[in-house]
Amino acid sequence: MQPSAAFTDSSSLQEALQEAAAAAGAAAAAAALDDGPAPAPGVQRIAYPVWWHAPFYSGTGYGTEAISYVVALLQTNRFRREDIWISHSGDMIKQHVADSLDKETLQLLQEQEYNSLIRGRLPQAELQRPAIAVCHTFPDCYLMAKDTNSMDVPGCPCPSPEMKDLVVYKVGRTMFETASLPKHLVAHCNSMDEVWVPTEFNRETFAAAGVSPEKLFVLPQGIDAAYFDPARHEPLVLRQLPGTQLVTGSAGDSYARSSSSSSSSQGTRPYVFMSVFKWETRKGWDVLLDAYLHMYPPLQCVVLCCSDVVQWETRKGWDVLLDAYLHGFTAQEPVELHIMTKPFGKGKENFRDQVLQWLQRRFSVDAVQAALMPRVYVYGQHVDDATYPRLYASCDCVVLPTRGEGWGRPQMEAMAMAKPVITTNWSGPTAYINDDVAYPLAVSHLAAADADMNFTVADAKEINLYFKGQLWAQPDVNHLRQLMRQVFSNPQQAAAKGAAARQHILAYFTPEGLASKVMSEIMRIQNKLGLNRTVPPPEERQEAAATKALCLAYPELCKKGSAGLAEAEGKARSSFSNYRSHHASNSNSAVQRSKMTVAEILAQNKQLAVLAEQIAGQQQQQQHQRHQRQQR
Repeated sequence: MQPSAAFTDSSSLQEALQEAAAAAGAAAAAAALDDGPAPAPGVQRIAYPVWWHAPFYSGTGYGTEAISYVVALLQTNRFRREDIWISHSGDMIKQHVADSLDKETLQLLQEQEYNSLIRGRLPQAELQRPAIAVCHTFPDCYLMAKDTNSMDVPGCPCPSPEMKDLVVYKVGRTMFETASLPKHLVAHCNSMDEVWVPTEFNRETFAAAGVSPEKLFVLPQGIDAAYFDPARHEPLVLRQLPGTQLVTGSAGDSYARSSSSSSSSQGTRPYVFMSVFKWETRKGWDVLLDAYLHMYPPLQCVVLCCSDVVQWETRKGWDVLLDAYLHGFTAQEPVELHIMTKPFGKGKENFRDQVLQWLQRRFSVDAVQAALMPRVYVYGQHVDDATYPRLYASCDCVVLPTRGEGWGRPQMEAMAMAKPVITTNWSGPTAYINDDVAYPLAVSHLAAADADMNFTVADAKEINLYFKGQLWAQPDVNHLRQLMRQVFSNPQQAAAKGAAARQHILAYFTPEGLASKVMSEIMRIQNKLGLNRTVPPPEERQEAAATKALCLAYPELCKKGSAGLAEAEGKARSSFSNYRSHHASNSNSAVQRSKMTVAEILAQNKQLAVLAEQIAGQQQQQQHQRHQRQQR
């Protein structure tokens, strides 16, 4: 053991003793790992457990994606359960979201929660092992050395400062939907040891924005195609969903037949387009509506159904949607558009009024004139996970003219349900769409994403600022009309492309494939830590922690070099033995004490703990005195 050169002013004996305790626990866990029973065949034993921080119970895209990763790892038995810990981080917990999870998934997550594990599900030594932290959140949540502006939500910053001594490697998992990345997010990403992004698109945009290229690794999303299986789900009668409001048009003789979910281009059975998006401009809903309503000749019955994932926001291209729709039909044609969405945060937006206001701006029509237009319905309530597959089953084609996606989960869900997909050929979807399995929508140009144009409510002002100065795609509305006409005119061809899309998902994006990819990244990091001497193994970490604590407890002896440090260790052992001798109920035998490492001695040395409190009190008093002098 060699004395440390110097310690920062922020170091305290209390912190050093805590570090020694963590190091001792890590060493004990490592020994238990070496001596413990072999894992089941095919189950990987890892030296550093993976501590996954994510908004598991928020209902956000980050939360949904994190659940898919963790569940894939556990259900495919890639790792021991003891080696996967989770903590909710990065957003508020929404109880209705947790309640809507299937029981098996919810139980699996709850069993792996760190707070559950520390209540006795795992030995303390296991929980003191140094861990790899995966911060599966927006970058603002990442812990920075001098950061005072972390997101004010549960689990931020990530990893928490209290747990920093248990974390030996920090991984960020994130994405962004525009052509670059805000500068402050670049700094947060660079504070991590590495960052996982879902696509090559984000690897390029993050690197161009200033994130260190060597930190960036591509890890795609996956989907449970066994759940999103068209054979498992019956279609819905869309007009019967409670809470649906008529925005334009009027119900007439064609209403019932326009609500059919059968696949046909003409006659009494409508061809159903569905758009699954947050209500935001980024999703291009207005462009889609404009193209759609100016596209079809009279007497053709088409239903366009739009459903949400979270909120109504510009980024999702609702304006593109409406633009396409309103240029596809005339007032005499029996068509319907169903939009299912919900407000930003806890707001109570009137989406019917928003569509009418947009129509007034775009086409100079009032409410009376809107009643003469093709039917548009809006639904503004929560759609649970069990209902989503049935929405896809109710349509013939999914249309998403988005301005930008981190990934585009609804597109992948639709493909798994064997539906042909029309979506913007830019950003996230480029990772999984091509002409063989989808209808890529052309981009006319990159447009400025104004800071006030995405979400339409005041509560979202801070969220909108992330897009200030950014560029995103402007979908080509004319090409959108052409593609919608193509699938409508050739339903068999479109259905065949949908079938090919499902096979594409089964081949490349299943939970099993996802688990293999995640496992590869984790094992790469495990190997890196095993070779990187700047991340010491438990024995070295234990010795370093002990040296730091001894030098803080006995600074004069530490100055004498190795001999003084040995004397300090002797004093620590002696004081510990004296303490144990006077507390028979908690005593260790002399033989047991002689086998204890100095870190274990320090961790259990109550006299040093008292000394640490005294030193901390003295430091606080000195700081107070300095402050008083400065005030004078």
